[in-house]
Amino acid sequence: MVWGLKLSSGFGDYFPDGDFVGYSERLKDFFENEMPPEEQAKYGEFRGAGYVGHVVDNFRYESGTAHGDGNPFRPVAEHEWPEKYELYKTYKTLGSLFMMNSRLLAVDTDFKNAVERLEPGVHEFRSIEVVTHKGQAFPKQYHTMLIGRFLSSFDPGKSDEESWRKPSENHEYYLVRRDTKQCMSGLAFSRSAMDGAHLWRERHLSKPEIFFSDALKAEFDKSNLRLPKNSQMKEV
Repeated sequence: MVWGLKLSSGFGDYFPDGDFVGYSERLKDFFENEMPPEEQAKYGEFRGAGYVGHVVDNFRYESGTAHGDGNPFRPVAEHEWPEKYELYKTYKTLGSLFMMNSRLLAVDTDFKNAVERLEPGVHEFRSIEVVTHKGQAFPKQYHTMLIGRFLSSFDPGKSDEESWRKPSENHEYYLVRRDTKQCMSGLAFSRSAMDGAHLWRERHLSKPEIFFSDALKAEFDKSNLRLPKNSQMKEV
């Protein structure tokens, strides 16, 4: 079966209160001092802020697609990965996967290793330093994760009608109607479209945000990973 994971909407171990250190400043400096004027022009009147917003969106959306300002999403350049995340509160523990600001994802080494055992080279990871509000290193290694696979496996026609909704008729994507086991289990996915995939985002279903296979779920369980709420869904 397929599993769906919905990111946390409130502060806690899976969405710690904090922010990147020096990240937007570093990107804006690159924009102002190293980016050619013809590239700068793509970001319009918002200039550096527009560039920063586009960079963080590249972590979440499929390369080659576009929305909003019309600039196509693209691979993340090396200088565009965050380097440090500061926690604003005291956390004794953090999830094996947690959401940072701008909805970027951090995962611990056990999560990273589980993914790379099944899908080497598909997804990208870069080490990120997580520090406490006192400036001390958090006692666990984390990595910013970029999910590199997008699928169109969600099948609304074979899903329970009460399990999903659209923000409006004009939207091309769907959402799970409620964050309950019943609604999640009513979502249907094409077995053939998922064949061989272990971790991905869906093109036409934006919540839950992350999807993984039974095999990867087994790897997570074997390593006793602490994950946000995830539920089993059906294959058709």
